[in-house]
Amino acid sequence: MEKLLSSLASRSQSGLKEVILAFPANPEGDATTVRIREDLTVHAPEVQVTALGRGLSTGSELEYADPETIKSALDSRR
Repeated sequence: MEKLLSSLASRSQSGLKEVILAFPANPEGDATTVRIREDLTVHAPEVQVTALGRGLSTGSELEYADPETIKSALDSRR
């Protein structure tokens, strides 16, 4: 996490506009998303932080999702 936070300023200057969080849709993943979103917002308020939408089944693994499901999850990110 420290490596990501320390690189945000230079990445933002190089054109980084968004960070998409893709953690499992379970309580631990949700808590991790909240924590990382808060840290990123403090360190780089100009970068939009989103998370995958719930187009993926709860508890499913990303590597088993078909391309259309992943596209739907990306389209409905928040």
